[in-house]
Amino acid sequence: MINFLFSLYKRQMRKITCYFVLLLCLTVLNTSIPLIFKFLFDKFLFTHNNIESVLLIIVILILILFAVLNFINPLLNNRIINNSNIYLRRMLMKKIQKGYILNVHQNKGKILQTIENDVPYCQSILTSIIFELFTITLSFCIVLVILFNMNLQLSLYLVITFPIYIVLYIVFGKKAEFINEQYLFKRDSLFNNINNIIANISILKGGIKVNRDFHDEYEEDIKGIYKWYNKQGVNSGFVAFCYSLLQGIIMILVIVLGTKMVITKQLTIGSFIAFIMYSFNFFGPVSQIIGSLIGMKIAIVSIKRVYSILSFSDEIEGDLKNSHSLKIKEGIININNLNCSIDGSKTILKGVNANFKRGKINFIVGENGVGKTTLLYSIFRLYQVEKNKIFIDNIDLNEYSLNNLRSSIGFAFQNPQFIHDEIKYILNFESINRELLSDETIYDFIQNFKHDFDDKKNINELSGGKKQLLSFLYSLSSFPKILILDEPFSNMDDKTKHDCIGFLRTICDKITILLITHNNEDILSTDNVVKLEKNLKREKNAINRKLSNY
Repeated sequence: MINFLFSLYKRQMRKITCYFVLLLCLTVLNTSIPLIFKFLFDKFLFTHNNIESVLLIIVILILILFAVLNFINPLLNNRIINNSNIYLRRMLMKKIQKGYILNVHQNKGKILQTIENDVPYCQSILTSIIFELFTITLSFCIVLVILFNMNLQLSLYLVITFPIYIVLYIVFGKKAEFINEQYLFKRDSLFNNINNIIANISILKGGIKVNRDFHDEYEEDIKGIYKWYNKQGVNSGFVAFCYSLLQGIIMILVIVLGTKMVITKQLTIGSFIAFIMYSFNFFGPVSQIIGSLIGMKIAIVSIKRVYSILSFSDEIEGDLKNSHSLKIKEGIININNLNCSIDGSKTILKGVNANFKRGKINFIVGENGVGKTTLLYSIFRLYQVEKNKIFIDNIDLNEYSLNNLRSSIGFAFQNPQFIHDEIKYILNFESINRELLSDETIYDFIQNFKHDFDDKKNINELSGGKKQLLSFLYSLSSFPKILILDEPFSNMDDKTKHDCIGFLRTICDKITILLITHNNEDILSTDNVVKLEKNLKREKNAINRKLSNY
């Protein structure tokens, strides 16, 4: 994790260095102002005539310089943090694209919350916590030396609070870290539940038990967030209360004793004013140091979350050095004794053998849960596949680069997935031309359905069948070598479904087509049928009923 943070900071080393120097200047100026005032008051205020205007100008200039530096300081810090945030969010998106699909699905809530809320801590822990902790500590040490030089007796009253501050940090720092971990866990859980509620909103409008289950989980999460967020406030408030109480008691003692010293002329007025100002600079840094140390513990929790996502294993690229030059030509698929398990535990496919060829539609049939979708995902390499198990054009699947493999495969799901909400960005009919598709048959088919979407702008305006149609057309628009279809017509009306399957039969000599279906009426006797059963054996043309013709 240290190397990860160092590589992040290295990208903006100049800006970070400038920011650190600026903080040091502010620290020196901040600790010098009381001394400057002491010098001016003691040396000139009562010893020179008409000096008040000069002193006022000097004080104003010092304050202006201090204000300007304080103005530049947060601007530069924000620029550094924003640059790092953009970089990290891009890195996380690349990791999502390169990582295994199971990792992404299992950590969906955590990933989204991390990108939004945890990323800023990766940079701010350096500029807003560690740097400030260093300058505050430096300022505190300088102030402590000055106070002891001014008056040893009064300084000792301030120092006796040290052990109490240390105890407060040890107790409340650990508590703050634990509270933040629980808060983030509940926040991730709430996000997942919100997604589930939105995805199942239709069924949740009914009065069935699942409605109560979803809302019970939702209520539990929002109450959990309230509980832990409230504990954060209580923890912070109690720490602040203890600091203020200590500071108030000690300052009253210092003011009373200091006043007596001024009256007995053991202390000058200038020294007394400077001591009081430095006393506040003593308590302020102590509180800030403890607060920064507690804040660091909280930030580390978020940084670990970012690092854990960036540590997801990437999908394995092509095995051969020339994998990026290997491209699919015909898309003929041969599967040899394929085994596939999820999370390395539950075996979904075992000993599957199949051949998918051109010239006919390759149907994949079987009961729910036997691994039909898993088989297609394996060909698409969303799941890891052992060597010498799947071959495309007699070349091991793992020898193709992921980019060349997936750019040659069109994919349509039963539940369509789209990157954009607006239809025009998903399938821009105006930009599609014969040259792009390099096949007039596909071009004409897509254009025939253009008017089905003329009166719609957003995906959410489409019915389930229209969404499937749009997804199917999009899968064709790149004229892929292989077309993988996972129950893509289940919500379509009979005519549209008939047209789509009929069209597939006209292009199956140009594209290798794999189609999952639960409807045997879609299948002709001339089609290639792979049937997966719970004993995980393949049977060819094992359909025990009369097959319909188109």
